[in-house]
Amino acid sequence: MKGFWAAVLLFFALTAFLIVHTVLITKMTAALLETAAELPKTAEEFEEAVKQPSSGAEQLWAQWDKAIPLLSISVSYAQIDRADEAIAELVAAGRAKDCANYLAAREKANDTLARIHMLQGVHFGGIF
Repeated sequence: MKGFWAAVLLFFALTAFLIVHTVLITKMTAALLETAAELPKTAEEFEEAVKQPSSGAEQLWAQWDKAIPLLSISVSYAQIDRADEAIAELVAAGRAKDCANYLAAREKANDTLARIHMLQGVHFGGIF
């Protein structure tokens, strides 16, 4: 009987861990997507953003750097590597003031973060 209760307790502990982990990942990826959505979408917005000292790409990079340890528990290395590469390109293009590469990297970063959010969070699109 003790073995049964131990198994039930272990089951509930594992279920609670998975629920908490999924909720944290969903919140974390939603925050990353929100920051990424605020990045300049056009060449005109990019030119205005370059004039300001604080960079949205730098903020996204800092958020991403903090998120990697938790995301690496359940997100595949390929997805993490793709997002890491896109965000690094975004930051480098912003520092170089290269609008074309910045906008391309922005789209790649947004796409990758949206996929991670959909696949790792609790969404009907991710389930089906």
